[in-house]
Amino acid sequence: MKTTDIHCDSIRVTGALYERARDVPMGIWQPYAVQWTGTTSNPAIGNGTLAADCALVGMTCHVRIALTAGTTTTGGAGEYRLTLPYRSSAHKTAVPAYLLLGQQDRFFTGACVLVAVPGDLLRVVLATPSGGKGAFWGAGVPLNLVAGDQMIIAGVFEVNVIPPVVRAPGDPEPDAEGQ
Repeated sequence: MKTTDIHCDSIRVTGALYERARDVPMGIWQPYAVQWTGTTSNPAIGNGTLAADCALVGMTCHVRIALTAGTTTTGGAGEYRLTLPYRSSAHKTAVPAYLLLGQQDRFFTGACVLVAVPGDLLRVVLATPSGGKGAFWGAGVPLNLVAGDQMIIAGVFEVNVIPPVVRAPGDPEPDAEGQ
């Protein structure tokens, strides 16, 4: 593919805009394999659902994660953590999180905090109604998960390095000029 540098005040693009030699158009949502772990023992999604998507725009990653507990979902032990699709450039970044616990018709809000080691993980901090110190989401905190309970995260973070280009088998490698 031949590329050309363009310098102008505005550009109108028909179709998709690709950037940084990526195979996916800028801002297009792509699924990624999120992992849900516990600090003591890992939970198991069972017949529930756990799905995650991300979209890159430059060095900014938009992420959304949704977990719905099923009848065979088990909680493991300890604080829960979720993986991100890429390494982040800054830690202590917070993104919104919502925890819907249907068993008691309760709604919890909070934020996610990036954890640097090992890798980049999200820890969900649940807010308290009185403004006191929040608690980390985990087995039994704030309640045990039952079928139908949901956890939804949506947020944005800056990636540490440009993610590698994923090429389909048989695609030619770019030449020295990236073409």
